[in-house]
Amino acid sequence: MRFEQKPFISLYERVYENSKIKMKAYTAVQKKLLVLVYTLWKKKEMYRPDYVFKTSKDEELEPSFG
Repeated sequence: MRFEQKPFISLYERVYENSKIKMKAYTAVQKKLLVLVYTLWKKKEMYRPDYVFKTSKDEELEPSFG
């Protein structure tokens, strides 16, 4: 949350708005970070915050990291 990465900020805000529990929102962000780190480690890739997913129809999607 300190580095203000968009996908993590939006996840935190969405979970906090729904539950009104800060720790639940932090835990959701932590899980997303763990999945992202594991995936990047397995693929031996670097984290790119500006990465945009593309489908087979060349449509751009927001990064989900999860």
